[in-house]
Amino acid sequence: MAAADRAAPPAAEPAPLSAPAPLPPKAAAAVAAPLPTAPAVVEREIVFPAKGVTACRLVSIGERRLMLVTFGVDHNGALRGIPENVAAIIAKAPAIRRSVLLLGHGAGNAIADESIAGHLKANRAFYESMGGTADIMPVDCLVFAACAGGGQSQMTEMRDGLGYWPTWRVASGDFAATTGLNVIAALAAVASRPPQPAWRGLFRLRLEGRECVSFGDVGIAGERAETNVFRIVRDEQGVWKLEEQR
Repeated sequence: MAAADRAAPPAAEPAPLSAPAPLPPKAAAAVAAPLPTAPAVVEREIVFPAKGVTACRLVSIGERRLMLVTFGVDHNGALRGIPENVAAIIAKAPAIRRSVLLLGHGAGNAIADESIAGHLKANRAFYESMGGTADIMPVDCLVFAACAGGGQSQMTEMRDGLGYWPTWRVASGDFAATTGLNVIAALAAVASRPPQPAWRGLFRLRLEGRECVSFGDVGIAGERAETNVFRIVRDEQGVWKLEEQR
């Protein structure tokens, strides 16, 4: 018989597979656990007949609630994108649960010709109940985004209007073109912090030959810390970033 006609030797039996080793308890629990999901975001319009108010929206992000209140008309587009950026920051804030953004063009301590303190005092229950959707509780975070002068005096207007200092608070400067960058930088800095210890930041931005500042404070019952000074600059790639000033 030719070699090609010879029968091939029988194949060896495959070795039995050994059972996989059990996972450690922590690893097993991690595999079995459901994947984390982002909190649901629900947005709705709220009727707010206060003088000067042109829009009011309530954004619910899990346990967090944010009221976005617009005054007047954004005639030059300087305020575009601020609500969306504020909502994104609040969505990741570890301790803030009830926030209010007051958005509009203004002057001095007024927004769309309405006094900040007067508006807050007249509508305190509305804000503390998140537009009538929740039990009345103090506002945790108040953000004032308007091209109104006197950022520090805006903080006092918040206190005089609500009757207390929100633990997290942001006040803007007097130049519309810088309002968005200034306010977002200040809010991002304070929203990531716990209510204690107190912290304070001053944020400078120079644009079109003008310098504007915003303030961001964290402190229970108005407690204030030493001021940390930052400058908002654009890097070589065109990305805005913070530089701490020594």
